[in-house]
Amino acid sequence: MWSAAPPDNSVIPNILSVGTIVGALFGYGLGYVHAVWRRARTDYVVTRNSVPTLRSSKWSAWRRMVHRGLLAGAVVTGLIAWVIASAT
Repeated sequence: MWSAAPPDNSVIPNILSVGTIVGALFGYGLGYVHAVWRRARTDYVVTRNSVPTLRSSKWSAWRRMVHRGLLAGAVVTGLIAWVIASAT
């Protein structure tokens, strides 16, 4: 025959406690991952929007360097020509 002992209901609060703790940790982990994703997305958008400005700045600096190099080369060539012309 079946035993007439009362059912053990003390397991249910333990399961609810463990489930609540696991759920809270899972929710915290999801929140953390979401915050990291949002920060990465924001950084990506800011970088993507600044690329045209960075490219134009790079080419501007490149043109400035080439112009100064040509000017310095012209000055050095002029000085060499002047020294050669004055030596004769």
